[in-house]
Amino acid sequence: MRWVAFTSGTGYEIFLLSRKLRRKPDFIVTDNVTEFNNAMLDWIVRVSVDVIVFKKRLCERDYCDLNLTGDDIITLHDYKGDIPRFLIEHGNVYAKYPGLITLYPDLRNGKPQKKSFDARLPYVGGVIYRVNLQGDMSMIVKAEKFKIRSNDNIRHYYYGSRIACVRCWGKFLKEKYYEYIGRQSRCGKIDINETGSKTFS
Repeated sequence: MRWVAFTSGTGYEIFLLSRKLRRKPDFIVTDNVTEFNNAMLDWIVRVSVDVIVFKKRLCERDYCDLNLTGDDIITLHDYKGDIPRFLIEHGNVYAKYPGLITLYPDLRNGKPQKKSFDARLPYVGGVIYRVNLQGDMSMIVKAEKFKIRSNDNIRHYYYGSRIACVRCWGKFLKEKYYEYIGRQSRCGKIDINETGSKTFS
């Protein structure tokens, strides 16, 4: 199982998530490498992450060139490019939404942190959902919340949401990895005693 991270932004969430998991993505795909800040670029060089840069809109052939398999997990981190239909139908494309819509459905449709602050909600959070052709976030696979104190300002709402999203991604990717190891072990392709915590601690 490979972890492929797509981003159009700074990549900071990928950096935080990799530190939490003690595992880097197998490669990062971006259509906007100019957004990467110096800290992100230093980290990429230090841990030797392969970065694939597309300066144009990705087409089906580009995705085919990535040699993705049915076991690979694609995570979207503020990725603004189009995901082609065939890749969504592949079924392993996941994205996050920085609002706790499992608890507060009204946070859909943008600016969830500001809406949470305006309503003085006691929790912020995020969800991971499987990307579908409808684009409706109906297939939520993981949610995480972060407690807000009564005197917290709007920055804490954004910070709490980011922390919750990174935790959410971490738990989700660990679960997917161990599911994969279990399948491989049952098929006799992997000795489960030789894998596991070495990859995701």
